[in-house]
Amino acid sequence: MIKSGQDIKITACMMVKNEEEMLPRCLTSIKDLVDEIVVVDTGSEDKTIEIAESFGARIYHHPWENNFSTHRNQSISYATGDWIFIIDADEELKIPQGSSFEKFRGWLANMPETSNAAAIQLHDRQNDATVMKMNTARFFRKGCIHYTGEVHNQPQVKGKGQGYFCPLLYLFHYGYGLSAEKMDKKEERTKSLLLDQLKKNPNSYTSYFYLSQLSATRGHSQECVNYGEEYLKHKGELAENFNKSVYYTVICHYRKLGNRIKAEQWLDMALAELPNDLDIFFALIEFGLWTMDVDKVIVGGHKYLKLYNEIQMNPASRQNRFMYSNTPEALAWVVSKLVITQLSDGFNVFEILKEVFPKIKPDLAKGLLDETNESLKKYGLQMSMNTPENKIIEPSTRKRPVSFPNEKLMKHLEA
Repeated sequence: MIKSGQDIKITACMMVKNEEEMLPRCLTSIKDLVDEIVVVDTGSEDKTIEIAESFGARIYHHPWENNFSTHRNQSISYATGDWIFIIDADEELKIPQGSSFEKFRGWLANMPETSNAAAIQLHDRQNDATVMKMNTARFFRKGCIHYTGEVHNQPQVKGKGQGYFCPLLYLFHYGYGLSAEKMDKKEERTKSLLLDQLKKNPNSYTSYFYLSQLSATRGHSQECVNYGEEYLKHKGELAENFNKSVYYTVICHYRKLGNRIKAEQWLDMALAELPNDLDIFFALIEFGLWTMDVDKVIVGGHKYLKLYNEIQMNPASRQNRFMYSNTPEALAWVVSKLVITQLSDGFNVFEILKEVFPKIKPDLAKGLLDETNESLKKYGLQMSMNTPENKIIEPSTRKRPVSFPNEKLMKHLEA
């Protein structure tokens, strides 16, 4: 029997402190979806409580204990709904075209009884643009969710049923698009908590991952790769909990440091372990452009386009962690670089053909040239025996021998 969305009660659970700037936007975005708003305040000194109360929220006061999970779990303990919705003050709930809160409530009401969690997509917003996407579990059956982790708290869901991805809602996250002063304070607080966590528990290896990500966000490349290397040392102990997003981050920052050897080592590790990862093939393109390796750009570009298309067709696939290059801006950049690289490579190869022309019969040379120009005509291009004419780009001045992508690269293109 199909249930109505009115058959369930949804409680939004939040923990806040001094969020008067962002809280109104957040609560406005959820007020027509949820039946109850629970807020744990850890010591606000601004208008946060007044704003929350104006939206009908129930406020509970708990002194800050340097543990995000503690306060997250406190908020959940006060919920009376059938479903818990976890959201932060620096987030905003969005509805894609063709969807509605009514449709979502109906979808949630009819989740299989064996499933206790539902994920939606999160867009990290900076400077009015999405810089990263990931799927994040935010809806949980009451009594089936508990958070762990002092800093970057993680949900632990009861039961063995499959979690589901829902395309009917998504989130904007603004927490990394703050002013330089606010970001410095946020970095200092988070870094201090992570280092303190490592001091108390040297086996909390995940702290190295978050320290690496934090350093990357602030542009501290050497710190980023140092923490990334330390995190990699404990890959065996972490097993399935090893966060593979570290590969893309460290590759990028070794490249920024100009360390080609280490960047390539990490890239090779990532390609071996993540043969169908969008970000890693984006990194392969970046590395190929940096090292002027045409094969890497072309193979990486074509595999990226294939994976990007697959993800748009199935947003639930391969997005249970950070994904930086799943944006229209990244797609446009890849296509642009692929076009330029392949055209430039084509012009370079044509130079070799021109060297061969004098060695063959004139009628064969003319036939090959005419055939080439017939194919190029629709692009507004024309080749001559002397120089390419009407080019839409300047060909690379770098000469390279005719070659084919090596076997390692080809296996990725064919996968």
